[in-house]
Amino acid sequence: MNKSNIIPCGCSSSFVKNTTLEKMFADYKTNDIPCMEIAFGQYEDSVNLDFKEYKRLADKYGINLYSYHLPFAPFTTLNPADKDETVRSFTVNYFKALMSKAKNDADISLFIIHPSGEPIEDSERDTALNQAKKSLYELSVFAENNNMTLAVENLPRTCLGRSSDDMYELLSIHPALKMCFDINHAGCESSVDIIKRFADKIVTLHVSDYMGNDECHLLPLEGIVDWKGVINALKEANYSGAFLYEVSPGVFEDGAIWAKECWLTKLFPRESFLNLSDIKENFIKLNNL
Repeated sequence: MNKSNIIPCGCSSSFVKNTTLEKMFADYKTNDIPCMEIAFGQYEDSVNLDFKEYKRLADKYGINLYSYHLPFAPFTTLNPADKDETVRSFTVNYFKALMSKAKNDADISLFIIHPSGEPIEDSERDTALNQAKKSLYELSVFAENNNMTLAVENLPRTCLGRSSDDMYELLSIHPALKMCFDINHAGCESSVDIIKRFADKIVTLHVSDYMGNDECHLLPLEGIVDWKGVINALKEANYSGAFLYEVSPGVFEDGAIWAKECWLTKLFPRESFLNLSDIKENFIKLNNL
């Protein structure tokens, strides 16, 4: 990632709230952010998602619908690692339907999946892992047969995918399975080491900063991540996907706008909510490190 070979800037649609769909696309265009990941975490928000309208607006404003983040909540409805076979099977079949619709209506072929819900007790971890393996294998075969790419996201806390060893086991399920590296889900591990270990598997990123423990979804350079090291590691790995931001714009609480750790611990106040111009400015800063 340097001036002669800058990978494209992208941003999750979850970052832009309280606006019309058309204004969101116009703002991406205005701020020269060419890649969008469509992302709604909740099941109910995905049921009637109009991929054709996203495609129409993407074509109008010249935005690449780079990826679709499959929904992951509530865990009682969607969980590829659920011990209840009814929930697990419903999740797999629902995801297949969403992937087909996104591919057919919006020409999206890259899909991000959370390998589990949470919390997972230690005594239930093996069961959850075995259920996730069944789901990911079935979805990987489906994706490969339909010219799609399925990327498993590393997750924090008690979730599956909370460590490099966890991710190695998950990614070994099927050779076509790839990885979405969420940098602020790295926990106490080195982001640089993770990139080096999974260089041949990482096809997309979720870019944000954190304080070295739980997720924070801070703007890069606000936390502890070695961004120069990350960028150099991505270059060495010949990473060719988007530099896709998944940042929290902040929350209003106690009369101020706060950056928060996992929406629980207030970290520091901001003068205003983050917006797409902040994302673009940050992207330029990182490219000049």
